[in-house]
Formats: sequence, C-alpha cells, structure tokens
Amino acid sequence: MGNAGSGNNDTRLMSMNALEDGWNTECFNEQARAQLKTLGKLVTHFDEAAAQQVETLLVDECWCSDLRPGISRKVYDDGSIHVL
Repeated sequence: MGNAGSGNNDTRLMSMNALEDGWNTECFNEQARAQLKTLGKLVTHFDEAAAQQVETLLVDECWCSDLRPGISRKVYDDGSIHVL
C-alpha cells in the first residue's frame, strides 16, 4: 500500500533546498518568513536593544506602492457590511 506516513519520504522532503531546485518564490517566502518572525519577536518585546536590532532589518532600497487604492466606491452596503 501507500507510504503516506513513511519517515523516509518525510526526511527527503525536509532536506529539499528551494534555492537549489530553482524555486525562487519559495526561497523568497522562506527568507521573508524568517525576517517577519524576527521582527515580530522584536516588536513584542521592545526595548532599547530591540530598537537597535530593528535597524539591522531595514534597508534604504525598499519601496512599495499604496496597499489600498486612493479612490474607492461602495459596491455593497446592507447596513452592517460595507464593501468598497
């Protein structure tokens, strides 16, 4: 029958390297998750030392566009739910 719970398969999957396999988006995801986890720990336990560590996570080259459009119109409103 199948080997769904096989330790051999689990070990092989856990040792896969996204970067070596050419999975750039998966590699980016792993790096971003690690940075966000570090940032989350620093924010939840913020002190002077944490403030200095946060600076190491910041870069001048980072930019993004607005996450929400500037102009929106209401497309649904039932009195309790408003959808823009």
